[in-house]
Amino acid sequence: MYRAGNIRAIWWKTQLPVKNSPVQVLISVPRKQWKRSVDRNFIKRLIREAYRTNKHNLYETLEQQGKQLALALIFRGKHKPTLQDIEQDIKQVLTHIEQDMTKPNRDDEKKRNGKTTT
Repeated sequence: MYRAGNIRAIWWKTQLPVKNSPVQVLISVPRKQWKRSVDRNFIKRLIREAYRTNKHNLYETLEQQGKQLALALIFRGKHKPTLQDIEQDIKQVLTHIEQDMTKPNRDDEKKRNGKTTT
């Protein structure tokens, strides 16, 4: 889990049902904070656009490593954001996830050393 500004991101390394896409994304804006569906949909549209324009580096990293990812992006802000605000937060989140994917995993290190986890 990682939080950047008003976006909370949760991701899982997993095998996805769709084989040709490295990432499956869920976008959520809580009804408890944003009562009007018009506002929720507007914020989701902003998040979708910011993700679409900034996903290429993460996709390249995942495809090189042969990994797939399930990603949840949850908006936690109290004020209506602008595209620039959301885009800045999404860039931070995607950079953090990309760094997390490139660092060695403890389980991978144990497998290389001949140790198994139970």
